[in-house]
Amino acid sequence: MNCHDNVFRTHPQPGLVLPRQHGQPWNLGIVDAERKLVRGAAPANKGADLADSLPWLRAQGIRTLAILNETEQGIDREAELALATEISLQTVCFDWERMLREKDSGEEPQWRRFRALAEAGALYVHCVWGVDRTGATLARVRRELYGWTAQEAFREVRSYGFAFETPVQDLQPYQKAVLSYFDFYLEDYAPLQPGHPDHTACLVREETAIGD
Repeated sequence: MNCHDNVFRTHPQPGLVLPRQHGQPWNLGIVDAERKLVRGAAPANKGADLADSLPWLRAQGIRTLAILNETEQGIDREAELALATEISLQTVCFDWERMLREKDSGEEPQWRRFRALAEAGALYVHCVWGVDRTGATLARVRRELYGWTAQEAFREVRSYGFAFETPVQDLQPYQKAVLSYFDFYLEDYAPLQPGHPDHTACLVREETAIGD
C-alpha cells in the first residue's frame, strides 16, 4: 500500500486487524469507514517517523488528530503538533485525567468536544499505544453514537490489546478507570482463555499490527 492508497477502500471493515504498512501508525484500526474515524498509537511510537506517519494519515483523508497523551514515553507531542500544523492537520488535545474527573462531576466539556469530533469524522484518535485511553473514549462513542452495549464496546476495547489475559484482581487502577469510563462493570469482566477465538485475535493483532 503506498501513501496514496486509501485505507477505507482497501480495508472498509471496522475493527479489522490491519498489517502495518510504510507510514501507517502502530495498532491502527478503523472505527467507521464512512465517517473516516480511525484509531491507533501515537504517530511517532515504536520508532516511527512523523514525517511518514502524519502525511500517510493526511493522504487517507484524515483532517483532525484527537490527542489523548501528554509528552511521555519518548513521544514528542510538540514535534507532532508542529508537523501537523505544517501539513494542515488540525490538532485537539485532551487531558485524560480531567476527562475522568469531569465524568464524575457530570460537567463534561471535554467529552462533548471529543464526541462532536468523532461524529464529524475524518479523525484519528490516539494516545501512546492506542489501547487504554483511546479504547475508553471510543467505547463511549460506540455506546452513545452507535447504540452498542457495554459488552459489545468492551469486546472491541479488548481486541486492541487491553488486559486480555489479566485476571480481574490484577487490573491496575488506570485499567479500571478505562472500564468505568464507558460504564462497564467489573463483575462482568473475565480474562480471555487461550484457545478462545478472541484470545487468538488479540495475539494476531499484537504480531501484525503492534509488533515487538
